[in-house]
Amino acid sequence: MSPRLRSISVETRYRFCATPIIESEAFLSWEVGAIKREISAMTDVPPSVRSGASHQVLTHPRITRFREMEYTVPAGAGPDCLREILATIRHEAIPVVFPIEYRYVQSDDIWLSMFGEQAGCSISIHQFADLDYRPYFDVIERIFWKYAGRPHWGKLHSLKAEQLRGLYPRWDDYLEVRKSLDPTGRMLNSHLRGIFGIVPGEIVG
Repeated sequence: MSPRLRSISVETRYRFCATPIIESEAFLSWEVGAIKREISAMTDVPPSVRSGASHQVLTHPRITRFREMEYTVPAGAGPDCLREILATIRHEAIPVVFPIEYRYVQSDDIWLSMFGEQAGCSISIHQFADLDYRPYFDVIERIFWKYAGRPHWGKLHSLKAEQLRGLYPRWDDYLEVRKSLDPTGRMLNSHLRGIFGIVPGEIVG
């Protein structure tokens, strides 16, 4: 996070980014506008409107560091999962800053894909890198589990081989292919050993 953004208090960040997930829908528009002007003044970024191709408009430099958790649940369970997440955030009064991302993706035939053999709804949550993400992520991750969510491999999650095996029909097939291509475990690290259930020091081949 840039020094200028870091100087903005956590309270201000919450007030600026709060959505109806946390705030009442009656959250006053004048306050939102005032906070936007405050952020703009502190970051020297004037308001702007852009239109064009998505790869030109939606890409941008990342000036705010954050941590992220993303799970994909079966498409039919997506709305119920999201509703439970929102209800939990309200009930537990979790201070959510970043928007929750939600998208639908068709199925594919990739063995360890989040969408392998089933269409899915991906749901992402975020937290500032300089804040403890665990109070938020730990609560929401349990909801993902309830709906048979598959974790994004490049983002935070706490599942290990025992839980992951039940989520992927071709899990054991993948491990056999992995072993055939890397019989000595040269490409493994401690994280991957935990994911694949390989005990440290175990001979892979």
